[in-house]
Amino acid sequence: MFKHKPYFAKAFLHTAGQSLYMKINQLYFLMGLAFAISLSGLMIGVKEYHSKKVIAAGVCLLIGSIALYCLSKLEQIIDKYFQGLHGERLVRDQLETLIRKGYEIINDIPCEKCNIDFLVIGPSGIYVIEVKNPTKIKTEKITYMNGQIYVGPQNFDAKSPEFQKLKRPLNKKDPLAQIHKNADWVARFFKKTEHKKVGQIKSALLFPQFWVDNYSSDVWIMNPEHFVGEILKQPNNILNSQEVEKMASMIRAYIYGKSDIAFE
Repeated sequence: MFKHKPYFAKAFLHTAGQSLYMKINQLYFLMGLAFAISLSGLMIGVKEYHSKKVIAAGVCLLIGSIALYCLSKLEQIIDKYFQGLHGERLVRDQLETLIRKGYEIINDIPCEKCNIDFLVIGPSGIYVIEVKNPTKIKTEKITYMNGQIYVGPQNFDAKSPEFQKLKRPLNKKDPLAQIHKNADWVARFFKKTEHKKVGQIKSALLFPQFWVDNYSSDVWIMNPEHFVGEILKQPNNILNSQEVEKMASMIRAYIYGKSDIAFE
């Protein structure tokens, strides 16, 4: 189903990481609210305690403590979002090279229950990009193995016992399933708007600041610099300049709410 997102700010989703930036601002508001509740709860609780209203004091202190806990959790989430925002901006800087080669780069596309970080459209085809910027401990690398993505020490071979002992899964969510879903959305979008199939849509999972082992997968798993190099090696006769411009315009019209698309 293709429907415009109801929130009014969709029209502003045009810079790298814009949706993350908006989430950060929303969380800052919640942090302020949690701080106000915690401070009020603790102050009223102390006052009620001195007035010998033990039950009321306990309730107020409990509310204040819960708000403090929420405050700390919100801070952790904001740090995570800032890390993701930094990663998306690093990738955008690397992708700039492609613009001079006739490629269009669209940032932060809202689709159904998620966002596509980047969509690259150019002479060699269409590329759906998901960016991950996990916490890096010292010298680590990304490895794809047995259908799972791991983070582990760069100085060990991925199949070595040392690496197997020290590796950790990327996260609980499956980024490969996410990017497959995003690529399917893009394929259906262009099939509807163009009234035809657009050929193979390539998917890429990019990790800025990481060395990435290139294991075989239907998704390109690599760092952004390597990704740009791979695109420039592809045959550049898939889409002509008019098709590139038209398809990019369709996506931008959808983002800015100027499209009539509402797919069932």
